Amino acid sequence: MNQSSPPTDEAVLRIARCLIRWRNRLAPPGSPQARLIRRLVTLLRPPPDEAIVLRRGFLAWDEPRARVATWDGAAPRGMVLPPRPRILILKLDHIGDLVVAMPALRHLRAAFPEAAMTLVCGPWNTDLAGGSGLFQGIAAFDAFDPNRQIAIPDAPDRLARFAALELGPFDLAIDLRHDSDTRPLLLAVDATWRAGFQAPAAAGSAKLDLVLPDSQDALSRAGLTPLHAGVRLEMLAAAVAATFARQSAHPPRQPAADAYIVVAPGAGAPVKRWPLERLMALAAALIASHNVTVTVIGSSGDGADAEALTASLPAGRVRDLTGSLPLADLPELLRGARLFIGYDSGPSHLAASLGVPTVCVFAGVSDAAVWHPVGPAVIVVAGTTGCSPCRLTHASDCPNERACLTAIDVETVRNACERLMTLPA
Repeated sequence: MNQSSPPTDEAVLRIARCLIRWRNRLAPPGSPQARLIRRLVTLLRPPPDEAIVLRRGFLAWDEPRARVATWDGAAPRGMVLPPRPRILILKLDHIGDLVVAMPALRHLRAAFPEAAMTLVCGPWNTDLAGGSGLFQGIAAFDAFDPNRQIAIPDAPDRLARFAALELGPFDLAIDLRHDSDTRPLLLAVDATWRAGFQAPAAAGSAKLDLVLPDSQDALSRAGLTPLHAGVRLEMLAAAVAATFARQSAHPPRQPAADAYIVVAPGAGAPVKRWPLERLMALAAALIASHNVTVTVIGSSGDGADAEALTASLPAGRVRDLTGSLPLADLPELLRGARLFIGYDSGPSHLAASLGVPTVCVFAGVSDAAVWHPVGPAVIVVAGTTGCSPCRLTHASDCPNERACLTAIDVETVRNACERLMTLPA
């Protein structure tokens, strides 16, 4: 009996293309027939269990499976500018575009009052820009093509002319054009950090450190009214300011006569809690090295952990206010503390906002870059894995034994505490 040979890769591709053409004819994308087919496929092949998905994501990561990062909560991911930064702004379009951008430019100047700010704009806009008084330097550059549209992003002569400006190095470079055609110029700037609107990957958005989605097309496709161009520019300026601007000095606090630290062992989602024995070891070490007392706070639901923490510490060096301190009285207590230690929880955000030195042990449940406490004296110790963010609530739901938290050791968190406890009150 003659056995037929297996089909070649090319034959398989031809069959696949034929099937796709037939499917598109019978059920064009977006048609009711296509939606019905998707529903039938979902019913016949239900999505995998959430625990399986999380486990796969965890195992798909390279070793080590869990990573720990420590960073300043006032400047996520180490995006810190020096006290007097050099900032470059590209605004390479028409006169009206510069006028529309003026509120955003004033926002940037207000956010970085000590910055040496340089604007690169068209020659027709230099006088208008100079009259604003916002810039220490203004460079003229004509980025237009013969049709007066910035539509040749990769023109070699344009990049060469831009390099000839010899602008020098900058701490931060910002492109205030919505379209992507000036993105190659932004990438050509010698800058530590770069910011701009979202653009196709080929235009360089993937290489920017701060990217704000340009909502115009997305809102239009959804049948909604797009935001005005000036509003979008102000949103980018606000995002830059919130990410890079140094926090002003924290509000005056009233340090207590008896030095104490505040520890919050609870969190709304129990899965966010660091292993209790590590919190016990940390608190005991700080008591011994800094001669402080520990005040434990939390809701009545945190009573068991608070009781265990209190029992583990030396008598007379700890007080437990769990379930007995009204929320309205919490700010006054926090203001007198030398340090606050907590998780991704309300008290952590409150302490940070009050200027209290805050160490936040952050689980991979949420994205720490999005939800970390913000304040002038915050250190985030964040653990992440390939399954982060999982948005789980209970530790028992985690199929990976909370590797994002167990990867964070006591010494790492203690080092963060020591850094903040050296700050003046």
